[in-house]
Amino acid sequence: MFINDVYVNFNSAVLIYADDLKLLFQINSINDCLQLQKDLDTLFTWCNNNRLSLNIDKCQVLSYSLKTHPILYDYSINNIRLSRPDSSRDLRITFDSKVTFTKHYETVVAESTRTFGFIARLSREFNNVETLKSLFFSLIRSKLEYVSVVWSPEYNQHVIDLERVQRRFLKLLYLKTHGFYPRQGYPEEDFLKMFNMQSLSTRKKYFSQVFLHKLLTINLTALICCTKLNLQYHVRRPVKF
Repeated sequence: MFINDVYVNFNSAVLIYADDLKLLFQINSINDCLQLQKDLDTLFTWCNNNRLSLNIDKCQVLSYSLKTHPILYDYSINNIRLSRPDSSRDLRITFDSKVTFTKHYETVVAESTRTFGFIARLSREFNNVETLKSLFFSLIRSKLEYVSVVWSPEYNQHVIDLERVQRRFLKLLYLKTHGFYPRQGYPEEDFLKMFNMQSLSTRKKYFSQVFLHKLLTINLTALICCTKLNLQYHVRRPVKF
């Protein structure tokens, strides 16, 4: 309730989550930059009036653009220039200026690999497949699939890097059940069938379909609200699933 009116006088779009606030503005000219700077000044004034100090050292500006030479303005708050990183981590997702999510893939694979090593070391005496699968699902696959509808990879190399983490776990399950590692090049499909699992790519497609269904479902119990899509959906023929 305390910050409920913070964005009343903004021209920028606003996203607020807990103690985090984002201003979004489409930049096509220097005038747009000045307008965004004006909103930043308005924000600083509001904070002073409400005795709410900003941590300017943690405030950043990130420009998303595929242009070779985008407009990069030196935004500031209280005459302090804001830093401009190439990427930013937000709610555990790493966003980069080109929206490629390459750094996010690298981070997720690295973290998941470390967690796999931790599980492999501490489960040497475990032979129950379902117990190991529970550990994998909760500690590793949850990382590999977290908000995947946002960053789901398009390039084959990124898909392979993510799937490789699960393949290492499947090889561990094979070792636990057979007493030795599978031969090199053992078919992925046979692995998945043997342990009743799905590839990460298959699961990501399912999550995307579920998300789309929630977006296009128009009823009082809809879980996701997207006004622009809903308006278009009303004037077109219903989509059947």
